[in-house]
Amino acid sequence: MKYCFTSGDCDIYAIALHRIYGYPIYVVRGYYEEDNEEFYEDSHIVVKKPNGLFLDFNGENSEQDLKNNSYFENKIKYINIEEISEEEAKYTFSSENQEKKIKEVIDLIKNKKIKCIKILKHLNNFLMK
Repeated sequence: MKYCFTSGDCDIYAIALHRIYGYPIYVVRGYYEEDNEEFYEDSHIVVKKPNGLFLDFNGENSEQDLKNNSYFENKIKYINIEEISEEEAKYTFSSENQEKKIKEVIDLIKNKKIKCIKILKHLNNFLMK
């Protein structure tokens, strides 16, 4: 199975890091208002390292970096980075059982075989300018 965590499967990657290193899992959550009620929409799942920075496939990020690089469908009033459980992370973006994928990614991380075409990162940076 192929993974490229720059545009999906962030939940699987974060859960794998959580299981390997024990880092807590966080979600980038945007809050919006609709019909005078507050709702939220999730954008990204990461882990938090002991140094206080958040980690995803692209590397370490500050809280502000995560907020600045988040994408939401709704008109967001504010963004929080909130700790969530592994169980919540499993079902934030998917209703299917992710366990097989998580175990595959853990093996890939442990064997240092995760690769993502670097050109995608450069392309994303170019398109964001």
